[in-house]
Amino acid sequence: MTLPTDYFGQVIVTGGGSGTASLIGIRFTGIAFTTIPAVNRSALGATASTYHVFPQFADGRAGDGTYYRTTVMIVNSSSTSGTCTLRLYGLTVNGGSTFNYGTFPRGAGPLRLRSAVCRTSGSGYAALQCGMPVEAQLLYSFYTASGTKISEATVFSSPPGGSVQVLADNRDASSLAIAIANDSDQVTSYTITAYDSSGITVGSVTQPIAARSNLARFLSSLISLPPNHYGPVLVTSSGGSASIIGIRFTGGVFTTIPEAIR
Repeated sequence: MTLPTDYFGQVIVTGGGSGTASLIGIRFTGIAFTTIPAVNRSALGATASTYHVFPQFADGRAGDGTYYRTTVMIVNSSSTSGTCTLRLYGLTVNGGSTFNYGTFPRGAGPLRLRSAVCRTSGSGYAALQCGMPVEAQLLYSFYTASGTKISEATVFSSPPGGSVQVLADNRDASSLAIAIANDSDQVTSYTITAYDSSGITVGSVTQPIAARSNLARFLSSLISLPPNHYGPVLVTSSGGSASIIGIRFTGGVFTTIPEAIR
């Protein structure tokens, strides 16, 4: 099919008769690409929720001129209409930290909000509250100083849990960064433990995180890792909960590693 310039919208695939379809989208910008997950239109998916937490929201320009932008993607996959509010903690984007979205008709989407580029790098987390279950993701985009996109990755929301993990793979000159959001009104301490592929503890550290804030670090800056480490990284909280995301960097190229609740 022929699409208009700068098209964005829904692409719906339906199976004939009683057939079904499995679908994935892959978004290319030159050689940079990321996956776009499918949304089930015939039934409410397991990842649909009225509340989504994104442990990292990246926006801003570094000293060398490279910069990040984040795009918010929301689809109302429910059978009811409603409104949504996105709140940012630890940074402002486009001059604000709260964004209200008008009524979403049922089945509507995607709504797309793209951040501006701040003069300095910003880091914080985001929480999305809706009056109906929605599917929601972020899209991180990383650019050279001249505006060429280097890398892009889709970021899934991270439901809070008392014990959550991501998988680390630091082989092939890669490094795992993790972001932990404390989406509560009290200071909470989090224990971060890295294991090897056999389940043996490599190292552990405890970090307090203030209320309504996040921690974003490379794992190697928190724990001394052996060369080419790979294995699970477990985050547990003291009387609270954590929402985490992993970001695996290989030079300027990166991808996200979703959490698993333990």
